[in-house]
Amino acid sequence: MGTYHSNIPEYMLFVPGMSWVKPILETFFRHIYNFLFRLYVPTPFIRNMLVDEQGMDRVTEIAVWGRGVDLERFKPSNRNESFRAKLNIGPDTPIVLYVGRLVPEKRPDIVAAVIKRLAAQNVDFQCVIVGAGPSEYLLNKLPNTHCLGWLNGDELTEAYASSDIFLFPSSVETFGNVTLEAAASGLPLVVEAKCSGHLVDHEENGYVCEAGNKDDFFEGTLKLCRDAIKRREFSEKSVAKSLLLEQSSVVRQMLDNYQDIRQEFYEQYGGNHYNRDEAYRQEGSFQLGMDPRPVGWYFMEFVLLTAIKIANILIKMASWLEKRNASDPINVETMEENENYDEEAQTALLNGNGNGNSNISYEEGEEDAAGPGFLCGMLIAIGDSPLTANIVMFIIGFFLFVSRVISKIRRGCARKLCSKAFESMEQRMDAALTQPHQKRKD
Repeated sequence: MGTYHSNIPEYMLFVPGMSWVKPILETFFRHIYNFLFRLYVPTPFIRNMLVDEQGMDRVTEIAVWGRGVDLERFKPSNRNESFRAKLNIGPDTPIVLYVGRLVPEKRPDIVAAVIKRLAAQNVDFQCVIVGAGPSEYLLNKLPNTHCLGWLNGDELTEAYASSDIFLFPSSVETFGNVTLEAAASGLPLVVEAKCSGHLVDHEENGYVCEAGNKDDFFEGTLKLCRDAIKRREFSEKSVAKSLLLEQSSVVRQMLDNYQDIRQEFYEQYGGNHYNRDEAYRQEGSFQLGMDPRPVGWYFMEFVLLTAIKIANILIKMASWLEKRNASDPINVETMEENENYDEEAQTALLNGNGNGNSNISYEEGEEDAAGPGFLCGMLIAIGDSPLTANIVMFIIGFFLFVSRVISKIRRGCARKLCSKAFESMEQRMDAALTQPHQKRKD
């Protein structure tokens, strides 16, 4: 069995020039999951996404197992006015909080847009950013904004409880642990509808917003900034919502899942993975064959990692050349010192039209970030072009065909030549499992 934690293939849509990597990662993960008796995902949304977009139900059984929060750590009573005093924030000024990595896929550009519009309308608020990353430059010079970097332990729980509104526009979350921590700390929530929406009852304990819609996130945040009564009402309902996901009960559920899976595995398949794999031999499954590590797997890993490194070097080089030739260049001595600029250029691309998967748009009158330049833009366009995607899919298809053929040959030979050895091994494993714990340990 396995548990699903990060939607890594989807991240590639937010890395300029790397969208071609997405189908490769999906193919690899799909093959790995094909050998699992059951895959636990954190939300019904993720389950539906894997089934509808990747047909993952054809390769393994998918069930939902959520996440929990430590209610002893994250609670409203952690609120501390000294936290506000250190930041020179008055007791009645609402604090908008963001917690997480500052990377393009978390959509810090939306947080920045909301802050700018609130400040432009002279709304009484302050924003606290907990986290760090290459997109920090979007936020650290904005008005009414305090970037605290990473916080841990009591500092983190105090930051949650001492704030008033939680703003989290990320659309690549598999569950939204920070959203749950904010709810347990008593914060009204303004989050993306699909990934974190399961933790919000719209207009009850927060607002769910359409992915990438800056107006939705701004309107939800604005309403809460201007209405202290609504913030208190939403706060109480957020805490009540979090009580349903107390950590220890969620962990106990997973322990029950372990027991159920072991029992079902022995009852349905006799404790034999070969029997389980045979039962899942159907259209769409075992596309790389029935070997967990098929022939050519290491070669494909090497090619993929090498291609990613080369593409990253080319993009960095192009962005460095563009910056060096710019009319107002930034003074640098080496390309290594230029790493922050490269990240900024990649993030800025998402604010333009270079990535077809991005729907980011700037408000009228907002200051646009500098684009990545012609050479860098051309390399990114090649990486994200349909032609590149078709070439990658052709290579994947060829690799799938070769792997299946080799797998059938190897599996057939193994059945004929090693059947007695497999039977003996299975008997020893069954006997070991029936022994008392201490004997198995010895």
